[in-house]
Amino acid sequence: MSNPNEITIAQGQEMIDRFKNSATCVNQIRGAKIEKSTLDALLNLPNCSGISAYYGLNDLNQLTLILIAFDSLNNEISQVIMDRAQTIPPNSNSSPFVL
Repeated sequence: MSNPNEITIAQGQEMIDRFKNSATCVNQIRGAKIEKSTLDALLNLPNCSGISAYYGLNDLNQLTLILIAFDSLNNEISQVIMDRAQTIPPNSNSSPFVL
């Protein structure tokens, strides 16, 4: 692996399994799909160095991600904040992971 943040499918599966088997996460949303245009809108902001992802609860009390860009000094760039990711429900078959 060339990127120090990259993990293997097996490592990802292990983390997903721990999450889905924890008492508070049984039958909950498993993840979120984020469109490239959403990421591009954040990454293309002036001085953007990366994206922070925060957990939140949507109007249905379901787990969601809130995305916000940050600069090289780790200051959040708050002109644009993203939400409305497509959630991945329990037992979804749209992933290489066993959800």
